[in-house]
Amino acid sequence: MYILLTKKKKKINKILKDIFNPENILNSQKGREKMKKLLFLITWVFVSIITANAAPVGYQLLSPNNSGVKVYSAKRGGLIQYVIEAEVNKSNIDFSLVKFGRNKASISKYWNENSRDSKTIAIINGSFFGSKEDILAFPMKLRGSPYRSYFNERNWTFRSLAFNSLSSVAVFDGYSAPVFGAIQNYILLLHPSKDSKRAKEYIPRTFMAVKRVSNCSGPKNHCRVTHFYFFVDNYFRQSDMVNGIKQWGIREDDILMLDGGGSTQICSRHISPNCKDFGEARPVPHAIKISIKWYFFTI
Repeated sequence: MYILLTKKKKKINKILKDIFNPENILNSQKGREKMKKLLFLITWVFVSIITANAAPVGYQLLSPNNSGVKVYSAKRGGLIQYVIEAEVNKSNIDFSLVKFGRNKASISKYWNENSRDSKTIAIINGSFFGSKEDILAFPMKLRGSPYRSYFNERNWTFRSLAFNSLSSVAVFDGYSAPVFGAIQNYILLLHPSKDSKRAKEYIPRTFMAVKRVSNCSGPKNHCRVTHFYFFVDNYFRQSDMVNGIKQWGIREDDILMLDGGGSTQICSRHISPNCKDFGEARPVPHAIKISIKWYFFTI
């Protein structure tokens, strides 16, 4: 069984040891108290299991079920989709893998540089770029530092991702210069549902989304984020992607479109071979790394 290495492990082991000590039987006050603790522990584990995020029908889990980052795949005929589900409290999502100019690299190269750390689970392609090698297509700011872009607000329908922490994330339509200036992390991406020049084409696509707590009654962007999702596929239209993502219990207004087409690539230690590209393994200037926070071990 996989056990998460936490500070509570010793305490749990002590409770179990005390409970199964022959001296602590149910006809003693101490035994009854310890048994209550055991029943609470069993209930907590059971509730954690049945309330875990369930993947839609057709998705196969490729990674350990108790990991903070889960990797799924779905294959239907010639269609292939990979899904990365990252629990905010148990994962690290690094948006700052950037290589400009001649340093642009395929995702497999990003993977080779980062996969020696066994906590690294996956790397995917990130934001949009164009023919100008040293700048991005749209504004991006990470850890307080802005990156150059040849932004033209009139030509696109945008959706913004803005956050200071991964549990407090704003996703909103359009671009906001005041928010860009005030917040630590801001990535301008494309709206997933609005028409683009290739919206109805069957091409490789990369999308991302956030899932929020279900019992929040306030404004959407004030609701705490529990999970990040990343979707990589080989042959979908924009509408196919959005409809499929909503099956994971994600709101449509929390979905964003990353760069796609020849840029769509994924590497993960839970797929074989570790790196998949759907066309040309295009060198890209921006990638996203998804890692677990803690190690797991078996007993």
